[in-house]
Amino acid sequence: MAKSVMPNAIVLEVLNKHNYVDWSEIVQSYLEAKGFWDVVKPSNPDDHDHDEAWRKKNAAALHAIKISCGPDTLPVIRGIRSARTAWDILEAKFKPQLPVIVKSLYRTGGDQEKNANNGHDKQYEPFFEALKKNEWKTIKELYTDNPNLLKATLPFGNIPVLHHFLLMTKAMHNVEDMLVEMLQTGPTEALEMKNFRGATSLAVASALGIIRFAECIVQRRGDLVGIPNDLEWIPVVVALGFGRNHMARYLYSVTPLRVLSTDHDGKHGATLITKSIEVRNLDIAIDLLRRHPDLTFAKDIYGRSPVYAVACAPSLFYSGHELRFWRRWIYNTPQGDDIYINIPNQNDGQATGKNILWSVLMGFLRALASLVPKLLGIQHLQEMKLVHVRATELLFRMHKAIETADVNKMKGGLVYDALFEAVDRGNFDFIIKLSGVKIELQQGFDDKSRNIFMRAIQSRQAEIFSLIYLEGDEIKLSTSVMEDKFKNNLLHIAGMLAPPRVLNRISGATLQMQRELQWFKEVEKVVPSSALTSENFEDMTPRDYFTMNHKDLVIAGEKWMKGTATSCTVVGALIVTIMFAVAFQVPGGNNQDTGYPIFVNKKLFKVFIVSDAISLFSSTTSVLTFLGILTSRYSEEDFLTSLPTKMIVGLSTPFFSIATMIISFCAVIFIMFRSASWILIPVVLLAVIPIALFAWMQFPLLVEIFMSTYGPSIFNRKIGIKLKSLVDEMLYLEELEKQRPA
Repeated sequence: MAKSVMPNAIVLEVLNKHNYVDWSEIVQSYLEAKGFWDVVKPSNPDDHDHDEAWRKKNAAALHAIKISCGPDTLPVIRGIRSARTAWDILEAKFKPQLPVIVKSLYRTGGDQEKNANNGHDKQYEPFFEALKKNEWKTIKELYTDNPNLLKATLPFGNIPVLHHFLLMTKAMHNVEDMLVEMLQTGPTEALEMKNFRGATSLAVASALGIIRFAECIVQRRGDLVGIPNDLEWIPVVVALGFGRNHMARYLYSVTPLRVLSTDHDGKHGATLITKSIEVRNLDIAIDLLRRHPDLTFAKDIYGRSPVYAVACAPSLFYSGHELRFWRRWIYNTPQGDDIYINIPNQNDGQATGKNILWSVLMGFLRALASLVPKLLGIQHLQEMKLVHVRATELLFRMHKAIETADVNKMKGGLVYDALFEAVDRGNFDFIIKLSGVKIELQQGFDDKSRNIFMRAIQSRQAEIFSLIYLEGDEIKLSTSVMEDKFKNNLLHIAGMLAPPRVLNRISGATLQMQRELQWFKEVEKVVPSSALTSENFEDMTPRDYFTMNHKDLVIAGEKWMKGTATSCTVVGALIVTIMFAVAFQVPGGNNQDTGYPIFVNKKLFKVFIVSDAISLFSSTTSVLTFLGILTSRYSEEDFLTSLPTKMIVGLSTPFFSIATMIISFCAVIFIMFRSASWILIPVVLLAVIPIALFAWMQFPLLVEIFMSTYGPSIFNRKIGIKLKSLVDEMLYLEELEKQRPA
């Protein structure tokens, strides 16, 4: 874009949003040369408030400032009559500020600043003064004369000078070339200086994501890639932590493997893998595990192993997402069959008006077509699928390491803990792809002597519990009679209250209680009959244990049902009253001779009568159904089918009642105002609103109750189909591994 330059302009380029530093320096020098600067930055502002000479100087300075502003910046000070105020506003608005990432790396507080000032030589004062004013020309001259200035520490902020320069490049791009020169020619001691967070210059450059700076630093001090900050993060981990993926890949390529391997205790390597998993940048983790499989069992700086980190992240896999049917279809579309809209190019020809119009139209259509993947979420689903594919490869690498590991190594690497954590979080893919490696994993126990099936019941993970249907009769029997250290069998554990995170996903206490009963009934089918009367350490049978743990939920469910029934009964009774009265107040009245309605032979009148009757009968049914709910005894078994069924009938009938009531009303309007379309159209449109509003607010709950009561079971007895697809993925990766060159 061309610069706005006037023949007699004060500045070479008027002020815009990006050039304040250079602009302010030129305008300031101009105002100083004209003797106007004292009105912009006066030593005592009150001296000239009523001085005629001061007012003239103020007007001249203000004029100079305004004519030096561009069309985007002048409106900011439009109407301002003080040169000082105008200057302060422009400074506050357009002077580059340190970004949030920069501010987070600064230390604040008077004590640090005081301590920093005590340790500085006076030779640095001109340099620090130039830094405060952002006088980069002066800074360059001072550095040329004395490169050791880079080894100084700022008195304000208490950070090394070199770090300050690195941070400033995010706000001021015009100093980047100068900084590259400093990094290439300055003293190497400045590169290793640490700030208050223990970060070297390479760590700061990593956080900023400027690869050009990192390359300069690594060329001179390659050892800095292995020096951690106070958080024990080495630079490549810092880059991942700040979301600088390109920087992370570069630093990983120059970080010696000995720094990351188990030979170096594996702490940094494990931290790099767990951080990669956390930020979903899995290519680094996959490559590092391929080179050093033992890092599967190493612990990071937080005491977690990579395998444990994967177990804690079910969203890495497909089973960790609940997608709607059309999103599942897009997800399962083969990668080669991308969904796109093809807009053909117009043949090149003479630039006629028709061709230009066609080009504009095609450009608009292409832009619109490019938005389709974003609007439909296709791009997001493709990215999600890529993460899932990489996560499977990552788990395959861990699978290979666990195959040859002994029990002690797996315990030290938190493999057993990871398996039970995956059960608690519902990480189905992790369990299938990892527990199939060794039989010891399937038969492992937690600190309460519970295996994966007991934990699945405790955490209410139906898909994982469904794996019990694939076990042989011998294993199924041994599992069904198993007890934990509190003598709780599978049915006792089913009698425990589900974790809050599971219950909170279900609407209403009634459906929560229904789901708890469904779990108890399903586990009851698996255990032998002797388990029903078995007592735990509290001398309670499974049924007694269930009743004790769910008594509060029963009370809450009863309260919810009665509250809903009471409210809906009032609405239903109101509709019954109205529709019953309307039946005797027919539109147009009755024939005085015969007593029949005047419009009895009209089709719309018949619509009115039929819809009125349906509304009356529906609302009456609704009232009677909710009356049945109010008078129910609310035993535990009622929550399984009886009460939900009554609620389904009670919520569905008001919908028909309201819909037919509106139809009846519209029929009357059509009879009375058939020729007045300007009345009919708005009335019909407005009549749709209450029907749509009721459906929008109540239909989701109605569907949820229906699916929970009569829909497919949450327990999948055909889980083997899904299991086979997951195992096939691992076998495919095994074949690829065999084909990989040694």
